Amino acid sequence: MNRRTAAPYPAPRGPAAGRADHPRKEPVNGLSTVLIVVALFLLGGVISFAKQGMPKGVIVLLGISAALCLVAGVLRIDGLY
Repeated sequence: MNRRTAAPYPAPRGPAAGRADHPRKEPVNGLSTVLIVVALFLLGGVISFAKQGMPKGVIVLLGISAALCLVAGVLRIDGLY
């Protein structure tokens, strides 16, 4: 195999091997980055509110929101969401 004629990436395998319309996985896009940054911001709020002795309901709500943002951001990276 000549180095100049070799493909830079291996050929796709599996069920999508022959389909030209199959989208390739794309790198991290803007929305997934924003979701992960918002999740980290909310997580910082959870830590700050816990240190200040805020009500547990607010802390739990922030924690759930942070977890949802983080999961959504990671799923967008994997292309599942």
